[in-house]
Amino acid sequence: MHRRAQRSQAAVDFVSSYGFALLIIAISIYAVFQLGVFSYSSSPQFCYSNSPFSCVAYSLNTTGGLTIAISQSSGGVLTITGAACGTTPNTTKIGPRFGNVNILPDSGSGATFYPNNKLSGGVTIYPGATSVIYLTCYGGNSGAAVGPIGNTFSGYIWLNYTFSGLPSTYHYIANAATMNVKYT
Repeated sequence: MHRRAQRSQAAVDFVSSYGFALLIIAISIYAVFQLGVFSYSSSPQFCYSNSPFSCVAYSLNTTGGLTIAISQSSGGVLTITGAACGTTPNTTKIGPRFGNVNILPDSGSGATFYPNNKLSGGVTIYPGATSVIYLTCYGGNSGAAVGPIGNTFSGYIWLNYTFSGLPSTYHYIANAATMNVKYT
């Protein structure tokens, strides 16, 4: 009977020590998830701009409204006539699939959302100067890219622009930036 008591005691010790260790691990994992360490919204914010543009500042509200301050270093004066923000490029990969007012005409690409992103009269940007543009970001078939505060939007900004001194028919469409920004 003494041997049976030793085995029982060994089993209790085994279950107690490993059970206590598993309890500590479970509490640690719970705490890490509650702190948001593995949350998608903890991804870093960035705005990688393409030449000749530079992201100076940006902010995205919960209804998909993006305010972005951009500068340019082309050496000439640019007039931005259209801007678009979206998660999905069109089939030609040179513009957005959704929200492409005054960026590209709808040539059967299936673009269904036409926000008021047309920049009335254009926005002129001098070399080294900064201008602010407000536009609506779109997240595909669902319309405007809405989200709760703290969540992250990932997408692209396209600009339709002309150089001063050239006819308005000479315009360029460029992917001006790739961004990852939190809703505020």
